[in-house]
Amino acid sequence: MKIFFFAKLHLLDWFFHIHEDGVEFLSDLNVRLVLLKSDEGEGVVCKAYYEAEVDDESYNFIDTLIYNNKYITLEDAPITVPFKNFAKVEIIDSNGFLKDGFSVYRNHLPKKIENLYMDIEELLRNTIHRFVSGIVWFQGIENQISFLDQISFYWKTRKEAKEFHLMPLSSHQFDLGMKKGLYWNSEYALKYKAFFNSSFHVPLGHELLREAKNTLETSPKSALMLLTSGLEVAVKQHIGKIAPQTDWILHNLPSPPIHKILKDYIVILHNSQLEVEQWKSLADLFKKVQKLIEVRNEIAHKGKLKDGEKLTKTDIEQYFPIVTNVLYILDVLAGEEWAKNHISNKYLKLLGWEKEDSKYDERDNISLRVIWNS
Repeated sequence: MKIFFFAKLHLLDWFFHIHEDGVEFLSDLNVRLVLLKSDEGEGVVCKAYYEAEVDDESYNFIDTLIYNNKYITLEDAPITVPFKNFAKVEIIDSNGFLKDGFSVYRNHLPKKIENLYMDIEELLRNTIHRFVSGIVWFQGIENQISFLDQISFYWKTRKEAKEFHLMPLSSHQFDLGMKKGLYWNSEYALKYKAFFNSSFHVPLGHELLREAKNTLETSPKSALMLLTSGLEVAVKQHIGKIAPQTDWILHNLPSPPIHKILKDYIVILHNSQLEVEQWKSLADLFKKVQKLIEVRNEIAHKGKLKDGEKLTKTDIEQYFPIVTNVLYILDVLAGEEWAKNHISNKYLKLLGWEKEDSKYDERDNISLRVIWNS
């Protein structure tokens, strides 16, 4: 018994010169790919099709759900009927029929069908990503690839049926953070005026950090590369600023690992400063830096982690505070006292430092936990 799957991506801001519409081919994983002009007037549509063999029980469950709007309770089903949703509304009656206007979500599916769903979704998502990314590379196209969460997934059990049906969507939970805003009044205007009139230049490490943040949503691996580059640049530029005589060595000889430079050399460079008296207390921070560099190297050299695990956007996000703290710590050591305002309280305490102005705490990020079914 076969289930027919279909995934569609609408590249709205892409303007390809497609002279032969609907060209299709099979991938090495038997995914059929089609590239079409959008029938909505703008952009391009990429479609992917796949057929999967399933057992009779799984086929009957999916077929009945699609065409009879009925939920069959299998042995590994995570819910029982009648079933009420999170709002305490009965959406499935005692006979298994869904109430009009309601649908089940992916986490409501029997485990073996949910696993099938996830496997097919991953296959089609990865195939579309590779297909479009390959076009960008092969043709030297300048469009950003920012579409992974915009792919729609459909299925059907009857080959002759013209229409595919939307697959059950996922239930989501995430923490929504609002970025820090500008804190501004006449007092800060005077402080910034004095700072602005100094001969400062925004360090390249900080610019790369910002670029990494801006790239994270659309290309997590690129963000990882930018993030680690920003860290390495910041450390080397800091050494070059404090000890200009090392400039030739930094540019012409292999340097030790960044975590070792931070752990052992920075404290030597600033051994006359009180600020580094508690430098050894940052051992945990330097271990995290070491892990970040190891992850970057694995991705850069092999394209994947050594243990075969996937690198997600969430995995990469955890390294941003690490790099941010290191960069602002280096700023403080370079004489920028105001940079203490942007170092986490944990590391300030370990170093025995205090914020220059606690008012910055008034604009700390706001976190909101959101749970919804979509």
